[in-house]
Amino acid sequence: MSAQPVNDFRYDPQAILQALPEQWREVFLAEYEQAVSAARRPEQFGALYTMLRRLALQAERYADPAYGRARLLAGSGGSAGAGVEQAHPVLASLIEQERARRAG
Repeated sequence: MSAQPVNDFRYDPQAILQALPEQWREVFLAEYEQAVSAARRPEQFGALYTMLRRLALQAERYADPAYGRARLLAGSGGSAGAGVEQAHPVLASLIEQERARRAG
């Protein structure tokens, strides 16, 4: 049996709160309080972890300069998704692969 970390600090609520932009902090706190309250029941504990994981990933996106550029470009008009494709070439490649797959 391999040793598992006691704490996964990527999902530390305090770290997530500090990493989120100001306008998302109240949303985080409201969701966190609701998830903690529900987690008192064993069958709901997983929802707390899922919420922390989702918001940790969201905080990482906000910290990524490419994400900010993509949001700016996407908001400037043009075809749907064009801004994201210009801001993040790897994502553009994945979008193109998905389009080709769907086209058959």
